[in-house]
Amino acid sequence: MSLPVDRYGFINAKLRTRLGRLLSDSFLTRIARASNLVEAMPLLREGGYGSIETVYTGTGDLKLAELELYTQEISLYTEVQRYVDTQLSSFIDALLLKYEIETMKNVIRLWFDQVVRKRDISYGVGYLYRKRIINDLNLDSIMYAPDIDTLLQVLKHTPYQILVAKYVGHIETQKNIYPVEMELDRYFFQTLDQAAALLPKQDREIVSRMIGVEIDLENITRIIRLKNFYKSTVDEILGFTISGGRKLDRRTISKAGKAGSGTDLLSILVDESYPEFSGFLSRDLDTERRMVLVESLLQDIQRREVRKMLMGDPFTIGMILSYFFLRKSEMQKLITLLNAKNYGMPEDRIVDKIY
Repeated sequence: MSLPVDRYGFINAKLRTRLGRLLSDSFLTRIARASNLVEAMPLLREGGYGSIETVYTGTGDLKLAELELYTQEISLYTEVQRYVDTQLSSFIDALLLKYEIETMKNVIRLWFDQVVRKRDISYGVGYLYRKRIINDLNLDSIMYAPDIDTLLQVLKHTPYQILVAKYVGHIETQKNIYPVEMELDRYFFQTLDQAAALLPKQDREIVSRMIGVEIDLENITRIIRLKNFYKSTVDEILGFTISGGRKLDRRTISKAGKAGSGTDLLSILVDESYPEFSGFLSRDLDTERRMVLVESLLQDIQRREVRKMLMGDPFTIGMILSYFFLRKSEMQKLITLLNAKNYGMPEDRIVDKIY
C-alpha cells in the first residue's frame, strides 16, 4: 500500500486549488438579487457554470438546466478518479452508486406510474440521467416493461433485480413502491460501508463520521414516514433502518417505533440522538418544516467536520470528501437560487434558503 503522502499529495494540492474557486457568498447574493431568472442566468457564466446558462437559453427549460448541473455533479467524482489509486477509485465508485440509485428510483417510479397507476409518464422521461454510472441499465426497457415479471427480467444482470423482487407482493397488494426505494438506499449505504472497510484505519474513521450523519438523517426521515403514513410496527421500522449511523441507535429507533399516535416522533429522535439541537425544534412549526430544520442542523455537523478536515492532516481521504461535500453544496445552492427565481420568491426568503 502506498504511503499517505504519495497517495494524497498530488490530488490534495489539486483539490485545494479548485476549492479556492468556490463561489463566494457575495456572488450568490448577486444571483439572489437578480430581478428574475433570465437576469440571473448570465451570472452563472461568470461563476464557471456557463453550460447551465447555455442549456437554459437554448431550451427555456429549467429542469434541463438542472439535469446539466446534475451531470456536472457526477463528473466531480469521475474527474477525481483519474488521479487516485485503485483502492480509492473503488471507494469513489461506491460514492457514485448514490447517483445510480437515484436514477433507479426515478425510473422505477415512472414504471410504477405507467403500469400500476395507468398514468402518462412523458412528464419525466426527458429528465433522466442516461449515461452509464456503475452498472449497465437500459432505462427505456425498465420504464416500459409491461408488467412486473418483465421488469424483473430486464433487471436480471443488475444488482437491482433481487431488491425489487423482494417486494413484488407488496407492490401488487399495497400499490406503492416505498419499500423498494428504501431498499435501494440501504443497498447504497451497505456498498459504501463495504468499500470503506478496505481503506486505512484513519480514512475509515473519517468516512464513518461524515457518512454517519447522513445515515442518521435518512433514518429519521424514514422512521417518521413509516410511522405516520404506513403505520408500521417496531419490527418493520427496525427492519427498514440503515446501520452505521453516527448517533441514532436501535434503542432510540425502537422507542420512537413504540410511541403512540400523535406523539412527537421528531423530538424523540432528536432529543435522544442530538440533544444539543432539541431547543431548535420549535413546536410552532409543522413536522415538514421541522424536518427541514433538522436536515439543516445535521448538514451543519458535516460542515464542521469538513472544516476540521481542511485544517487537519492533509494526507487522508478528508480532502477528497471535503471537496465533494463543498462542491455539491455549491451546486445545490445554485439549484435553490434558480428555482426561487423561477417562482418569483422574494429576495429575503431566497437568502434565508441558502445561508
